[in-house]
Amino acid sequence: MHFDLVSCLTCIMTKIGVVILVFVLLGIGIIFFNKQTNAPTIGEPMATPLPSGAKNINNEPQLFTVTYGVDGNMSPSELTIHVGDRVTFVNLDNKEHWPVSGPHPAHNICIGFGSLRGLKKNETYTNTFTVAKTCPFHDHLNAGDSGFKGQIIVVP
Repeated sequence: MHFDLVSCLTCIMTKIGVVILVFVLLGIGIIFFNKQTNAPTIGEPMATPLPSGAKNINNEPQLFTVTYGVDGNMSPSELTIHVGDRVTFVNLDNKEHWPVSGPHPAHNICIGFGSLRGLKKNETYTNTFTVAKTCPFHDHLNAGDSGFKGQIIVVP
C-alpha cells in the first residue's frame, strides 16, 4: 500500500510539473511574440515638443505629434523638424488612419516612412527622420481627402 501511495504522488507531481512547464513556455512565447511584432501599438506617454522647427539647447532629438482627432481632422498638416527628430502619429478618431509617405500609391519620397497598417483608435506610429528633405504624407485609407495630407520638412 505504501508503494502505491508513493507512486500515485509521483504521478500527480509529474502532471503538475508538466502543467507549470506549459504555462511558463506559453508566457515566454507571448513575450517573445510581442517584441517581434511591427504592428503599431499604443505608445508611451509623449513629451511636450518644442514649437515646429525649434531645437533645444542640448541639440537632442525632439518628439512631435500629428493627431487624427475625434472630429475627423488631422493636425498639424505641416511640421518643420530637424534630422534625428521623431514624429508620432496618434489616432483618436473612431476610423482607421494609415499615415504613409507620398505620393500615393508609390509612397517612395521618404522611404521607410509609413506605418505597416492602418491605426485603430488610440494607436500610434512613430518615425525617426534621418535625412534632410521634405516628406509629403497622406492617409493611405483616405488618399483623395486633402484634409489628411501634409508635409514634414526635415532640416539639418
